[in-house]
Amino acid sequence: MTSSTEVAVLDHQDISNHSNMNLTKRLAVVLAILISSAAFGQFKLLDRANQLFEDEAYFKAAQLYLDIAYTKDRVPDEAIHNLAYCFNQMRDFEQAEVWYAQAVQLRSRTPMEVYYYAQMLKANGKYAEANNWMRLFQELKPEDTRGVMHNSAGDYVRKLSPIVHPYKISNAEVNTEGPDFGAAFFGENSVVFSSSGYENPAILRTWAYNGGEFLDLYVSDRVAGGALTTPELLSKSLNTKFHEGSASFSADGLQIYFTRGGEYTRSRSGKPKLKIYRATLAGNDFVNIEPLPFNSDEFNVAHPSLTKDGNKLYFASDMPGGYGGYDIYEVEYDRGFWGRPKNLGPTVNTEGNETFPFIHESNELYFASDGHVGLGGLDIFKVKYSRGVWRGVENMKKPINSSRDDFAFVTDSAKTFGYFSSNRKGGVGGDDIYAFIFDEQSEVYVLNGQVIDQNDFTVPNVTVYVKNADGAVLGRSVADEDGYFTFTLNRQEQYTLMTEGGNYTQTEVNVPVFPAGEVKNMTVRVEKNNLMAKGIIREVGSSIKLAGVEMTLIKSSSQQIQKTLTGPDGKFSFILDPNSTYTLKAAKPGFMAKSKIFSTAGQDVNRPIQVDDIFLERIRVNQVIEIPNVYYELGKWNITADAGKQLDKVVEFMQDNPSVSIELSSHTDSRGDANYNMELSQKRAQSAVDYIVSRGISVERILAKGYGEEKLKNNCSDGVACTEAEHKQNRRTEIRVIAINE
Repeated sequence: MTSSTEVAVLDHQDISNHSNMNLTKRLAVVLAILISSAAFGQFKLLDRANQLFEDEAYFKAAQLYLDIAYTKDRVPDEAIHNLAYCFNQMRDFEQAEVWYAQAVQLRSRTPMEVYYYAQMLKANGKYAEANNWMRLFQELKPEDTRGVMHNSAGDYVRKLSPIVHPYKISNAEVNTEGPDFGAAFFGENSVVFSSSGYENPAILRTWAYNGGEFLDLYVSDRVAGGALTTPELLSKSLNTKFHEGSASFSADGLQIYFTRGGEYTRSRSGKPKLKIYRATLAGNDFVNIEPLPFNSDEFNVAHPSLTKDGNKLYFASDMPGGYGGYDIYEVEYDRGFWGRPKNLGPTVNTEGNETFPFIHESNELYFASDGHVGLGGLDIFKVKYSRGVWRGVENMKKPINSSRDDFAFVTDSAKTFGYFSSNRKGGVGGDDIYAFIFDEQSEVYVLNGQVIDQNDFTVPNVTVYVKNADGAVLGRSVADEDGYFTFTLNRQEQYTLMTEGGNYTQTEVNVPVFPAGEVKNMTVRVEKNNLMAKGIIREVGSSIKLAGVEMTLIKSSSQQIQKTLTGPDGKFSFILDPNSTYTLKAAKPGFMAKSKIFSTAGQDVNRPIQVDDIFLERIRVNQVIEIPNVYYELGKWNITADAGKQLDKVVEFMQDNPSVSIELSSHTDSRGDANYNMELSQKRAQSAVDYIVSRGISVERILAKGYGEEKLKNNCSDGVACTEAEHKQNRRTEIRVIAINE
């Protein structure tokens, strides 16, 4: 029997437990309401941010997205995509890189986000990483010429970084902490530009697009060295509560063409559009302010540049029917009427943005582009109009260009001085105006050279390197079809020219000090090279000779590349340079690529080198390849420097075999809890995949899979005594071919 005392104790415990259960339930309900309210608040915040984003109020949208990012354990994909875009539009390159780095890891990423991530990396000086992502972009969007141009440009950073240059550049005194840009010549000694950094009492509003103030047109006098005096408002009638900028003047200074933006229009989108206006100078101010007839409420028309004779206007627009974002157009003015705007075509315009044109009286057009190959952001280019077509787009190189946005280039009729705008590091504010002088009395001269052989025939396509007195390579140039090459050098320095390639022996020629003169001409004589490598490619197991294998020969010292295909007999051959080390790669769809290294040191230049036969193995679905020495710290999954070196081999494998998709798996030994091992191995596999994707491999081609202790290579399961060496066999990382897409 149960005593009354025991009954009393049980009753008390039951009542107490019941009371606690009710309290717990009530707390759970309250907590659920709070969580639901917080979640509802987050959804509401995201909706507000998205609306601002749609309205192109990127500054305010980014603030709300950041609030969401810093208060949620998992940031919504939508917020990540939009944050990256916001910072890109506001030209905050560091923050844009941070968020694009996250966006490109998402399953919902787009090819253009891969492209923009590469552009942000370039803008921040991370060219090697940018190149990896541009290769992926071309893979994802092969029809886009930007990827093709970039990936075929070779060492573009070196090409666009001259050894010496004739420009003296200075930051203009008129620059403020706000944007200052778009200098235009006005009359004999005045310069007009756009700025929001000077107080205009008529304007007290900020621009939702980037949080800055609205722009006005200002005028300064130009003094010695291109310096500008304290600016004044150009006009009370031209400047409004909206944006005014990017001006161009007629040769007599009596007419101005300028850009105005920020006015809300009756467009279908309801968003303000940029338009070009014209006005006439009467006395001390401008009158007859009128929009040009080809403006539209549906697209932007901006950044005018008028020819010296006043008969043609160049401008930028994103009107339908173009090649990309903004394209450059020309329109004729004849007897008081404007013609139909004409797109300058694909020589000038790309899928990117071409903008801020400046037409020089020499028929050279200067413009800014982020589509042509450059150092980062917008670069300044020039192109010549000759015999009815635009020819030879040319990058203006450093120091005119930088890794950031460089644009709005203007120069005088003799091309001896001018201005451009840039948001490069080291400036006063955002966009700054820079003055430049072309110094004809500088320590610079142009070396024009020609490569010829022992019979005085010209030799094309030879690479010519220029080295300083210490032997360091400063630059390179490839001889054109007539054997000509060019360098800009310092007249007080001694240099050495070295030739390479083109089936000719490596030759070195000294370039002595050149104390006077602007141009020096010289010839470089080379001799035919008879040193050759020959070999045969076969299939593993059958010794069948393989035709159509792509053979790539890379010279270690210069990264010079030669390519060829094996013939029906599986044979290949290459011309070599003496005393050089080479990497030879063989690749064929459906086979594992293979590489080997060899040297020509000590080889007789008149006898061919017979390379040992190279055997290629067919790639099979479900084929497993172990990656050795991918070690992790105890209980962790971050990639160490040593592990990264091994995973780089997987990156190389994926690059060499673009048709292959793989599963990357991580395995543990049997020690420890099985569930823990499974979770740890999945994190390690995912970490390895993230590393490989960060090197430019498409996320669609690689799957992360953790197997924990499910697939042991030996009998060392739970309860079995094994040595550390035996356990180590099970701790491994492998790749398995899961698809071959021919």
